[in-house]
Amino acid sequence: MDRRRYVRHPIRVPVSVRPAGGDLLMARSGDISEGGLSFEVPAALPLQSTVEVELPVHHTRFKLTGTVVSCVAAEAVFRVGLSFVETGLQFKMKLAEQVLRIDELRLELTKERGVEVTSREAAQIWVERYAATFADLYGR
Repeated sequence: MDRRRYVRHPIRVPVSVRPAGGDLLMARSGDISEGGLSFEVPAALPLQSTVEVELPVHHTRFKLTGTVVSCVAAEAVFRVGLSFVETGLQFKMKLAEQVLRIDELRLELTKERGVEVTSREAAQIWVERYAATFADLYGR
């Protein structure tokens, strides 16, 4: 039985990861939720260590701090689960999550239609499809 506190959403964007006192690592995100982020890195990170992550969202980079709660070897990488440290981060993460999901929808629609779909058009479609859930997303 899965007892996760937050719903996870898959995202596939490059992120930069800096372990406390360590060198910058380039990573690929796996999923995101209000509570944390998963990503793959080339080297293991110690459990309970502090990590700073930069997540690109359009022309902005969200800087987040978290604690490593899992690190599992998977082929040539390590899958890391990070729990966010900041408690006031929920709105910021929901906003970032929605922007990323709108961009994923834009790419999906562009592929389906065979013509470029603008971010504005994708956002309008997103709102039409999911506006009823926005109150739940931001009402915390």
